[in-house]
Amino acid sequence: MSREKARATARYLRLRSDFMRENPFCEFPSGGSTVSCTNRTASIHHMMGQHYKVMNDTRYWMGVCIQHHAWIEEHKKEARKRGLILYK
Repeated sequence: MSREKARATARYLRLRSDFMRENPFCEFPSGGSTVSCTNRTASIHHMMGQHYKVMNDTRYWMGVCIQHHAWIEEHKKEARKRGLILYK
């Protein structure tokens, strides 16, 4: 691992911890319903991908539960339409 990537990864781990503390519940969009997901955030969805040059840009992070992160990964075409994936 390059030094640049190692530094980015160390910073990511600090940012991730802070982000998950500040966003304790799943942020998956409710799709017009007034009921949102009440599950706890289990991971960070990187809407711009995880390339080390953008992985620390919290503007493109979404705290999601395990189920919704799996949905995003399994339904990439629909996730792109909903603005949950911003890269090609």
